[in-house]
Amino acid sequence: MPGIKIPQIPSLPISLPKLSIIIVPVILLILAGITGYFLYWTYPKTTVNIITYALTQNLEKEVIFTKDAKKVETGKNFIMINTTSEDVSGTKTVSTTGKSQIGDKATGEVTLYNKTLSTKTFPKGSILKHSDLQFTLKEDVTIASASDTGEGLAYGKANVNVDAASIGPEGNLVADSSFYFKDFPDSSYSAKNNNAFVGGTSREIPSVSKEDQNNLEESLTEELVTKAKQQINQRVNAGEILLDSLSDISISSKKFNQAVGAEAKELTLDLTIKLNGYSFRQLDLLSLSIQNISSPPEGYTTDEKRTSVHISESKSDKTGDIKASASITTYLTPNMDKNIIVNQIAGKKYSLVSSYLKTVENVAGFKITKNKVLPFIGNNLPANRQNITLNVLTY
Repeated sequence: MPGIKIPQIPSLPISLPKLSIIIVPVILLILAGITGYFLYWTYPKTTVNIITYALTQNLEKEVIFTKDAKKVETGKNFIMINTTSEDVSGTKTVSTTGKSQIGDKATGEVTLYNKTLSTKTFPKGSILKHSDLQFTLKEDVTIASASDTGEGLAYGKANVNVDAASIGPEGNLVADSSFYFKDFPDSSYSAKNNNAFVGGTSREIPSVSKEDQNNLEESLTEELVTKAKQQINQRVNAGEILLDSLSDISISSKKFNQAVGAEAKELTLDLTIKLNGYSFRQLDLLSLSIQNISSPPEGYTTDEKRTSVHISESKSDKTGDIKASASITTYLTPNMDKNIIVNQIAGKKYSLVSSYLKTVENVAGFKITKNKVLPFIGNNLPANRQNITLNVLTY
């Protein structure tokens, strides 16, 4: 239209293609920076395990296990127990260790001499000796008295059969061996054999000793008690534990297949026992224990989950209660402010983290585990404290 002037648009100093060459790299650089920072902040993850040692407190306390609920209500050191019985049977065979001698006794005939002036009768079983060997008369025998022949004294004589007192070839004496009576002097009575003794033999055989029986019974009883306790443990109520230090054991039946001294290479025992086991609620004992422990020192906290109690020296009294000694061990863990520690180590190099942790009280050691690591910053902990998992392990 006439009279109106349209202003002219100034031309750009740089053309559009040239402008895009500058802007695009800048945008990409900005995006790369944002992505890098995002990865730097979120990707690295590290676990730091701090090792510390607990203090322990030990207390010896007498406790009384009872079946009387009224005693438990008194609030003293009484703990309720339950009784569970179990009958178990078993058979066990072992090799014998005994050795026995078997065989025959030597036999023979002797001539007895009476050197006195009186008739003498020796009963069956009278003992003749030859050195350390003994022989017994097999029947009664009477010997006439000695008589004066004018030329000397003629001894009274009588023949009698004898047996060696013990088995063995030692009793096979040669002819003309001399004997004397155990209970009379040789000057009064004596004996001699005209013929050699024969028949004495012996041999060694495996046999059952008293020790074999005792050891077998002890071993099998121990096995059956273990089995009975396992079965009782399966029957006790949840949360209850068996009082191992005391059990009533009775033998219901016992039978060995061989007697002591019998010839045998093996010995077998059939045994049945009855075991009365006593169980109690673990919480009752722990509750009593916690009531008796002292307050922890400053800077420590009692770890009730690690409180342990060991029962020993249990003994029943006349009332049926069981008195026992309870050794109570409590663990005290040092207090640590994990937030402060994480704030101090976040983003730090491992060397600085190591130096710092060495200065933290009660830290006995530590381990740093790299879960996720970015290149070029692998020697640093994550800057984001949320990506640091700090565990305090107490031993």
